Amino acid sequence: MFQTNLNYQKRLYCPQTWDGAFCWPYAAAGTLVVKPCPDYVHGFNPNATASKYCSENGTWWVHPDLKQTWTNYSLCGNIQPSQDEGNVFVVHIPVIKAISQTGYSVSLTLLLIACLLLGSVRRLRCPRNNLHLQLFASFILRASVSLFRDLAYGNSLDEGSTLCKALTCFWQYCLMANYCWILMEGLYLHNLVFLSMFTDTAGILKYGILGWGLPLFSIIPWIIVKATLEDTLCWTVNENQSFFWIIRGPITASIVLNLIFFINITRVLFLKMFSSQAIQSRRYRYRKWFKSTLVLVPLFGVHYALLLAVSFAANLSEALEITWLYIDQTFSSFQGSFVALLYCFLNGEVQSEVRKMLERFREKEGGHNPQNSLLTQSLTYISKARSSVQSLHNLPITERKDNWKNGDMSLVPQGTPNIAEKEDWGQSVGRQQHAESLL
Repeated sequence: MFQTNLNYQKRLYCPQTWDGAFCWPYAAAGTLVVKPCPDYVHGFNPNATASKYCSENGTWWVHPDLKQTWTNYSLCGNIQPSQDEGNVFVVHIPVIKAISQTGYSVSLTLLLIACLLLGSVRRLRCPRNNLHLQLFASFILRASVSLFRDLAYGNSLDEGSTLCKALTCFWQYCLMANYCWILMEGLYLHNLVFLSMFTDTAGILKYGILGWGLPLFSIIPWIIVKATLEDTLCWTVNENQSFFWIIRGPITASIVLNLIFFINITRVLFLKMFSSQAIQSRRYRYRKWFKSTLVLVPLFGVHYALLLAVSFAANLSEALEITWLYIDQTFSSFQGSFVALLYCFLNGEVQSEVRKMLERFREKEGGHNPQNSLLTQSLTYISKARSSVQSLHNLPITERKDNWKNGDMSLVPQGTPNIAEKEDWGQSVGRQQHAESLL
């Protein structure tokens, strides 16, 4: 009996692996694993079978032409050899994953630098920037867990273990928290435009509680359902789509709400700009309105609404599904970069503080460095190129309304007060409280 167990332990086995369509279990060397075709892949017949061969040396068989491990899905549907899994999942999935990893890596780097700038400079510490920092934190969590998940799945992490399921749960929470924080920023900006008394710290605290707390109302029921009714593999495959809607439903609702906020704000900007009596060409006004709208697109996650519509049609065509994956992963992974640029690196207050830091460093070094002067001038020019939406929100509420009535939509208003220089927010006088800037 002891000798039998010893021989069993010495046998070679192919490891668990995810091929882009199905998670294959451990297999003894020299065996052919046969499984039902996954029903969640468009065009596959779940009554047919797919197979994967474990070689004699304990590794999955490598296709001689593709130079990669290969699964035989030829019996799963009426598909041609040029359209089978070897070309779709083996060729496209690694490229999509590389795009995703690159985007998340770039976003993670820029977001960490942005957090360092907003958190370390005392004059930039205000409720508005605290809200932005929490948005950055949600993007950082999403990028970090996504990169770690790609390394863990299929390598050292057992896809049937509790640790693997815990990682999947945490990933779903980070994903929902990120969507929720995009909604919080959209709601904040919407209230900033339409409400006059909206700068107190208590309001920011409510956003924080909602941003991190709302996802739990979906994640906890989803965990209970998965653990009791669909406890398979690492909870990465959703055989019952109704269970997945416990998570997808609130995400879809947040995307639709943000789209409504976006349309409402752009509508008001359009009406105010074209009701102006100022002597400006129609082309100039259209250009300013377009710039303002373009800035709001990544902040509100408007592209998610378009991708959401495409996702429902992706099941109709395999080519459309692959195209949707390329677009979705590109925008999702690089969105953190866009947010860091708009909220931090292109923000006028941040640029002003950076210029002051460079000037103090130059004075401390004792000498005039032409490169520092050139950088300072460049930052000044970039600061003057901010959108009309930002300049609009930098004004006090009463002054903003007067300017809208008079048709003044100038990019850089004269005499704009610096919000960060206020000594005490609690002592701001009622209707003269400043609306925080957009960026």
